[in-house]
Amino acid sequence: MLVARVMRDLSMGNCLCCRPRHKQSTIEVMIKESEGLPIYLPGLELLKDSVRRAVDWKAKANTVLKMPELPTLDQLKALVARANAIPVRLELVDQVV
Repeated sequence: MLVARVMRDLSMGNCLCCRPRHKQSTIEVMIKESEGLPIYLPGLELLKDSVRRAVDWKAKANTVLKMPELPTLDQLKALVARANAIPVRLELVDQVV
């Protein structure tokens, strides 16, 4: 049983390195399934942090895109650079019309 838990932790860490990146919803399922385990899994903390960063990024991107004035190129570059550092397939931001 301990071997299975260790293997789960290793797969959690590996899922953040793989290409294509996993969807946020897939990682959230992994987190929920692992939270009940009575053992500390460092990979679980990495997954939680990655999902938190993805949620924060989406909120920031929506804020920038909903500003009354169009975002500057520098703002968009900063958003893309920040997104590239998040090991999760990011969800689409709301469309700006």
